[in-house]
Amino acid sequence: MVIFKSMINDENIILPDNEIQNAFVLASKSFEYNEIIEKLKSNDDKNKAIYILNLKDLKTQNDANLLFKHLTDYPNDIREACAFKLYEFLNENHKNSQTFFLLANNENAIDKLIKSINDINPSICRLVIGTLDKFSFQKPLQEKIIKKSLEMISSENLYTIKKGYKINKQIFALYWNLEALSHLNLKLNNNLKELLTKCANMNEFYTIREKISKIIYNNTKFNDDNDILYIKNKLKLDSCFYVSRFFNG
Repeated sequence: MVIFKSMINDENIILPDNEIQNAFVLASKSFEYNEIIEKLKSNDDKNKAIYILNLKDLKTQNDANLLFKHLTDYPNDIREACAFKLYEFLNENHKNSQTFFLLANNENAIDKLIKSINDINPSICRLVIGTLDKFSFQKPLQEKIIKKSLEMISSENLYTIKKGYKINKQIFALYWNLEALSHLNLKLNNNLKELLTKCANMNEFYTIREKISKIIYNNTKFNDDNDILYIKNKLKLDSCFYVSRFFNG
C-alpha cells in the first residue's frame, strides 16, 4: 500500500499495491483531447478523474455538457475532479476563452450546479460555489437556490430539523445554500426576505445565522430596506461572535 497526495485538495489517497504501477503510468501520461472526451463518453469510470484533470480546454458545447454531467451522480474522485476543472476554467484569467464562454452561458447546467453545492464532499461545495458568480444566468440561479432553501425550512421540515431527525444532512445542505447565496449579486425580493428572516431566527444553529450575516454584509444595497435593517440589528446583537462580527468590526 502507498499513500499519495491528491492533486485537488492535498488530502491523502491510499492505493493498494496492485494499482500503484497503473497510477504511475497514468500520472506521467499526456492525453489527447479526443481521447479524454471518448473516455468521458464511455461507461468505464475507472481513472476518469485523471483524464478530467488532463483537460486543458473545451471545444464544443457537447463537451462542456459532458463535464457538467460528471459533476454529480459519479464517484467522489470524478465529481471532485470536475469541480476542480470548473473552478480552473472559470478563473478570471480564462474570461475571454471559448471554454469560459461554453461553461458560463450553459443554463442547462443549473440543476447540476445546485445539486453539486449540496455534495457530501465539502471540497466540491467550495469549488463550485467559487464559480457561481461567473455564470450569466444569475437570476434563475438565485431563484432556484432560494426556493430550495425555503423548502428545507418549511414548517414541516423545520419541525423535523429541530427534533434532530436527519439534522446534520438538512443543516449541511442549508448551510451550503446560504454560502452560495453570499457569493451572488443578489436581487432583494419577498422570497429572499422570507429566507433571511426565518434563518436569522434559527436560534439553535449559529452557523446558519452566521451565513445570514455574511449575505447582508456582502449586499450593502439592502441597507435601505427596513426589514433587512431589522434583521441586521438583531444579528449585530447576537450573542455568538461569529454571527455579530460582520457588523461590529
